[in-house]
Amino acid sequence: MPWVDENLMNMTLFEVFLSSAVYQSVSMMKSYRIFLAGAACCAFLVNLMAVHSLPAGTEAASCAYIHADVPAPSIGVSLIDEAHSQKVHILLPPSYEGSQARYPVLYFFTGYYSDEEVGYLGEVMSELAKDREFILVSVKCVNSLHGSFGMNSPVTGNWRDFYVKDLIPFIDANYRTIADRGSRAVGGVSMGGHIALRLGLEHPELFNALYALAPGVFDEKGLETAWPKWDRTFLIAYGAAVAPNTEKPFPHADIPTMDGSAEDMAARARWNSGFGEVPQLLDGYLARGLAVDNICIEVGTNDWYEWIPQGCVYLSRQMFERGISHSFILTRNGHDFSPEIFRNGMGPFVQAAFSPASGAAE
Repeated sequence: MPWVDENLMNMTLFEVFLSSAVYQSVSMMKSYRIFLAGAACCAFLVNLMAVHSLPAGTEAASCAYIHADVPAPSIGVSLIDEAHSQKVHILLPPSYEGSQARYPVLYFFTGYYSDEEVGYLGEVMSELAKDREFILVSVKCVNSLHGSFGMNSPVTGNWRDFYVKDLIPFIDANYRTIADRGSRAVGGVSMGGHIALRLGLEHPELFNALYALAPGVFDEKGLETAWPKWDRTFLIAYGAAVAPNTEKPFPHADIPTMDGSAEDMAARARWNSGFGEVPQLLDGYLARGLAVDNICIEVGTNDWYEWIPQGCVYLSRQMFERGISHSFILTRNGHDFSPEIFRNGMGPFVQAAFSPASGAAE
């Protein structure tokens, strides 16, 4: 049931969530969905998430789980040697082998230091296939430094270009996809959520659905809040991706010293260009003049990286103020991903977002 309060416009999203009568009355529930429909909307609509499940007594046919090596010329030119082909993992829908149908695709990005193996999502994908089938492509975003952050960098290679120029054309050429934006979605978790966010907003000509789960994103103080929790390995990978400096020794990056010096502040500005600069990202998206019709941001209030829910709230507020239609989901999760989380969020969201002609189309 909708909950309406004109005073919401003067509150932060967390204040709305934590002080609302809805939160107080259903605080034992697992998750909430806040629908933000643009600047003309004067209220948040809070509903419980729908959980997708199979009818009792039914059994889902199995998805096929395969692997492919994708040529990666965009990554090949880098100061740090990276493989010139990248492995992807693919879940094909149950009917794929026995038909000539074409299918929509979800491009899925995992987190920092995370394996791109997604065989554990096969059961959920098989369940979802009873409503509408789609292909899931799990994309490698971990490089030799353990995280590419989806950036174009002379140090680590042009990973953004790899996704757009190498990967998508390869998948469309080698698998029976429906090769249009209405049948293409992008989603990810943590670092992968950040990659999905940027790909979707910077390339609306390619995607019409975007789902970012606990994405790495800063508010105005995000870098300063995150810094104490980042270890040296993360700092090296992030610096090489967002603040490359080929004239410096390894890791060939400008790294903040957090001492307030002029050099430090210049380095911080470059680091904010990664997870930060949300207003610039959104303004650039609007300037492109093509809307992604289905956008969802999900984050847990118990995320142990507190800068991430803070950044997601900031992102949603900035989108709301610009009239960018999206859903914002708060759960009680931490910084987690599991088949259950996929089943209750990203999976059915992108499935429902695919254009009506998508799925098992001859």
